[in-house]
Amino acid sequence: MIGINELTEFVNENEIENKIINKFEKSFQDYIKKNKQKINKIFTYAELKRENISNVSLFRVFLEIDDWLNDKNTYIIVLSTICDLENDEIGYYKLFYNLTGEYIGDEIIIDAIEHNPYKVVLSRVNEGALHNFLCVDKINQFVKKYEIEKQIINCFWKCFNNYKNDPDNKENFLQSFSDYEDNLINICLYKVSLQINEINSIADENIVAHSFINFKNEEIGYYKLFYNLSGEIIDDVLVIY
Repeated sequence: MIGINELTEFVNENEIENKIINKFEKSFQDYIKKNKQKINKIFTYAELKRENISNVSLFRVFLEIDDWLNDKNTYIIVLSTICDLENDEIGYYKLFYNLTGEYIGDEIIIDAIEHNPYKVVLSRVNEGALHNFLCVDKINQFVKKYEIEKQIINCFWKCFNNYKNDPDNKENFLQSFSDYEDNLINICLYKVSLQINEINSIADENIVAHSFINFKNEEIGYYKLFYNLSGEIIDDVLVIY
């Protein structure tokens, strides 16, 4: 098993379940102030305010290695969904930590306001911390063993061609990909994460390989491959913004 116990211990030792609730309260108020104009345009009948939001709670934890081809920055992401009082999901909240347990950033995304993830600038992880997380090495070994750098490209083109050739997607495709040619698309492995979907259960863990999709040098979506811990592909996701 690739470091699941290490990730669970990190959450418990750093009291992440309590911190995500406390930090959300402050960040949510800041988010409302910074996005007041957008919020007023969209939430005319159901005003987006704290009393209309159910309590956030820990939902998913990642150990993520990004910028795969260059610096391979490594950090831990704690995810919570944001729901209204009827328990309908309206967005998500993320906390970012380095491997020593230091908080380094957060983000709030409300789906109706913005769907492009905000690029959080993360502080570098000090090299000494990496040796305390053996699963970092195991993720690297997993990527090499199953040739994920090649596999994500091959699987993307299979999925993308199915999307492109589907008559139901023709209108959307033409809107997103004007003057389309294959060589105008660029895709490569960008980040890999070890993901625990339920922190109190060891029955649902995945390795997730992620690539941004660039068309004419602009990011227009992303593609993800989901693996079980035996290296078998169990799902994929193609998203065009």
